[in-house]
Amino acid sequence: MSNLIALILSFFMGTTSWYNPATNNIHCDSELSCIHEIAHKYDYTHGDISQSKEYQDSVNDYLDSLRKCPELNDQFSYLFLSFPGISAPLAKETSPFSDAFYQGGWGGYREFYAQFAYVYYLLDFPFDTGKYYDKNYIKSELEKLGY
Repeated sequence: MSNLIALILSFFMGTTSWYNPATNNIHCDSELSCIHEIAHKYDYTHGDISQSKEYQDSVNDYLDSLRKCPELNDQFSYLFLSFPGISAPLAKETSPFSDAFYQGGWGGYREFYAQFAYVYYLLDFPFDTGKYYDKNYIKSELEKLGY
């Protein structure tokens, strides 16, 4: 029954991957979507890291440095500077089935955290992320999910 509900919700939410904090389960259909959902799980189970002032300040400091010193721009700059709800204007979410609806739009630090987990895991993040992400945790969760 819970799979049916999840399937119905995924139709309305427009996604086939999600993390359910009530059951602590992840459903995903690719390595990248799994990393994204694993990051949501890690964020949620480790005290809402993405909502902490420390995390948000580190993101904002990096963005400020990109704006003030264009010579610091790197391969991640555009991703940071154009992320909805961080720097770019919010594209308002209208579906009440989406978490973003309750965050005032789409994006924000929670989605930023999850979206950039794969950049951290597969490449390297341009600012100090060691205290915000855990590669071993991501790797372990990927293995549990068959990736």
